[in-house]
Amino acid sequence: MVEPITNDFNAEMDYWIDQLNDYTPEQFELKPSASEWSVGQMYQHLLEATVYFFKNTRECIQSDTNKHEQLTLKGQGFFEMGALPAVRIEGPPTNKLTQQPESIEYIREKLSSLKEKVNTIFHDLHHNNKGGKKQHFDLGFFAADQWMLFMYLHLHHHRLQEARLREWLKLN
Repeated sequence: MVEPITNDFNAEMDYWIDQLNDYTPEQFELKPSASEWSVGQMYQHLLEATVYFFKNTRECIQSDTNKHEQLTLKGQGFFEMGALPAVRIEGPPTNKLTQQPESIEYIREKLSSLKEKVNTIFHDLHHNNKGGKKQHFDLGFFAADQWMLFMYLHLHHHRLQEARLREWLKLN
């Protein structure tokens, strides 16, 4: 299971890093409305969420805490489907606090660095994993491999939001 997660995650990170080339600094900051994110805020969210998922993955590998806890029925459904639904999902309240990043280059550097960090723990998923679990705010307790898969699913899910923003910016 490690190799497909590794390949999918790396391809998704490469996609997001490459897409940064399409935006001007001005486009990166424009918001379709007061209640919607700019492209930059979407990227900041992807960065923050992926860092959070990575930390949870690492903690699950290093500890057996909560190893007997389970996913919620909703969480089971997401993993059985192998995707997040193709709809707008209301995330945790902290999403409303997402700030505009300082620059496109800042996001490029942070995503590239994060990709390298995540790749350092793929081996540990199956060789040094103590089987712990960490709770997702809505979907129950995830094991390390589920956090890794969720990391990919979350990144991929935001392509729909990116497509809406690209259309609004007339980049399609």
